[in-house]
Amino acid sequence: MKSFRLLFICLKYCLFITLLTTVFCSAAKAEFSLDSSAQFNAPSTGLGSSGDDYKKTSIAKDSSGNIFIAGFKDNAAVKQLLVLKYSSNFVLVSSATFAGPGGRSLWASNIAVNNSGNVIIAGTQYNGTDFDYVTFRYDNNLVLLSSAVYDSGNDDSAYGVALDSSSNIFITGSSYQGAGTAYDYFTIKYSSGLSVVISSCATDAGAIGNNDYARAICCDSQQNVIVTGYITDSGGKSRCCTIKYDNNLVFQRSSTSNLENGSTEEKAVAISVDSNDLITIAGTSKISGLDFFIFKYTDSTMNFSNAYKARFNSSANNNDAAYSLAISSITGNIYLTGGSSDGTNYSFCTLKYDNGLNYLSKILYNNPGKDTIAYDVIFDSSSNILVSGGTDNSFLTLKYKEKNTLTVLINPAAASSPTLSTVSGNMILDILAGTFAQQLYISLDAATIPSGPNGNVNLTSIGLIVTKSLNIQPLKEITITINYTDSDVAGLDENKLCIAYFDTYSNSWIPFNSIPYPDQNKVSAKTTHFSLFALAQNSSGLGTIPIKSYPSPYNPKKSAVLMQIENLPNNSTVKIYTFAGELVKTIDAGPDTIATWDGKNENGDYVSSGIYLMFADSPSGTKKTRIAIEK
Repeated sequence: MKSFRLLFICLKYCLFITLLTTVFCSAAKAEFSLDSSAQFNAPSTGLGSSGDDYKKTSIAKDSSGNIFIAGFKDNAAVKQLLVLKYSSNFVLVSSATFAGPGGRSLWASNIAVNNSGNVIIAGTQYNGTDFDYVTFRYDNNLVLLSSAVYDSGNDDSAYGVALDSSSNIFITGSSYQGAGTAYDYFTIKYSSGLSVVISSCATDAGAIGNNDYARAICCDSQQNVIVTGYITDSGGKSRCCTIKYDNNLVFQRSSTSNLENGSTEEKAVAISVDSNDLITIAGTSKISGLDFFIFKYTDSTMNFSNAYKARFNSSANNNDAAYSLAISSITGNIYLTGGSSDGTNYSFCTLKYDNGLNYLSKILYNNPGKDTIAYDVIFDSSSNILVSGGTDNSFLTLKYKEKNTLTVLINPAAASSPTLSTVSGNMILDILAGTFAQQLYISLDAATIPSGPNGNVNLTSIGLIVTKSLNIQPLKEITITINYTDSDVAGLDENKLCIAYFDTYSNSWIPFNSIPYPDQNKVSAKTTHFSLFALAQNSSGLGTIPIKSYPSPYNPKKSAVLMQIENLPNNSTVKIYTFAGELVKTIDAGPDTIATWDGKNENGDYVSSGIYLMFADSPSGTKKTRIAIEK
C-alpha cells in the first residue's frame, strides 16, 4: 500500500510539473475536497418527529477534536433548542434538547467550548410575554450544569457568545430599552459558572431612538471584548458598528462603516481577530440585491477609512447572505461562509481570502431543489474546514480538506523567500538574487508522504513538491527549510533528521547533507534542483549518499547551464580524471555540498566526449562516481 501511495505522489508530482508549464498563478491557491459530512434529521435519528424542521446551526470543537452543533428544531407549534455532540469522524455521541418556560419556544444562536470542555450555548426564549436572553452550560457529555436568564422586562434576543482565557462568558445581543431608545447593544459578562459579573448597554449607538442590533462577539489576546452588529440612522439605513470594551466591559472605542459603493445597508453578523489582534467583521450589504461583505481593520484604532474591504456578488447577481467567518491561525487566511442564491435555491457558499482580503477561492455545495444555507465555519483539530448549516429540514455539516499550494513570481534581480504555511510549520525556500537568469514562477505544494523506513531513510509524513515554470537550472544553491512539530518526529532522533529527495532514476529516497536544528524544530539543506522532498531521519550515515551530477550526459558547448555536482561531503576537493588516470580538473567545493563544472580542463579547453571518473576527497573520506560528457 505504501508503494502504491508513493507512486501516486510521484505521478502527481510529474503531472504538477506538466500543468505548471501552462497554468500560472501569482498568489496562494487552494483546492478543496469534501472529506465527510453529517446530516441530522428526525427520520434518520429517531429524535423528534418527521414534521420537525432543523434550523440555524452554530458549531464549536473541544480540545479532543469532538464537534458540537447547536440549533433548534421547529415543528411549527414551538421551537426547541437542540445540541449535538459528534466525534471528530462525525459519529453522533450524544444530544440534548431543551424547551422554554412552560414548553414555549427556545432556540440557540451560538455555541462555544471552554478550556474545561464545558459547552456554552447562547439563545433566546419566549416567557409568555416577551423574549429573554438564555445561556446554558453543559458538561462535555451534554449534561446540563447551570443556566442563566436575562429579562429586561421587554424583548431581549441573544446572538453571540465568546470566552476569554479564564473561561469567563460574554453574551451579546439586542435589548429593547424603551420607546426613547428602542433596541440597543446589550452585553453581559458571566463567570465560568454563569454568575453575573457585569453588563453594558450601548445606548443609542446609532441615531437616538432608532434600533441597534448586536450580532457577534469575540475576545482578543489582551482579553478585550469586541462586539459588532449594525445600527440604524435617522433615514432608516443600516451601518456596521463595532465596539471594543476592556474585560470588564468598559468602553474603549467604536467604529462605524460608511455605506460605500452605493450600499443602502451594511449589517455585520460575524467577527474574529487574527494573531495580531486585528479585527475582521463580515455580513451582508445591499445595493441592488444582497451581497457578502468583509472588512478588516488594519490597526488598533479601528479606523474604518483605512480598513481592507471586499464584497462578493455571485455571478447570477442574486442574493448572497454571509453569516460567519473564521481566520486560520496558521496562514492568516480568512474564510467567510453563508448562502448564495442562483435565483431558485440557496447553496452553501464559502469564500477564502488572504489576510489582505485578496480573493483566493470559493467552495459551493448545493442540494438540488432545496435551500442549503451555511451559518457557521470553524477549523477542526487538523485544520480541516468545517461548515455547518441546514438543508431539507436537516442540520448539515461538511468537512473539507484543503490542498495547500503557494505559487510565486521570482524576480531574478532580487532575493526572495517563498514560504508555505502548514499545520506542521513553515516550508521555506531561500533564493538569492541572481539564482535564475530570467523571471519564472515557483510553486510549493505540501504533500503527505507514507511514513516509515524506506531505504537509507526513515520517512516522516511531511512532504514538499517544488516545481518551476521554466526548464532552467538555478545558478546558485537554494536553501530549503522544513519546520516540524514534536509529534511529526515522534520516535526519531532529531539530531539525525535530514531533508531527502526522491530520485526518479533509482526510484529511491536520497538524503541531502542537511543541518538539523532540534532546538528550533527545523531542518535545512541546499540544492540546485527541484523535486519531491521529505523530512526524514538519515538511517545509514551521509557517507552512503551517492554523488549525483546532472545534466547527464552533459554537453558543455550546448548546455545553457553548468553541470551540477550534488551530495558532496563538506569541505570536499573534487578531482576529475580520464579513465587513463590523467587529472583533468580540480574543484574546491569548500563547505558547500554542491559544486559546478563547465566541462573544461585546467587549461580552459573543453574536454573530449567520454566517461570520466570523479573523486570527492574530504576529511570524512572519499566518494566517487562517473560522469558522461558528450559534444
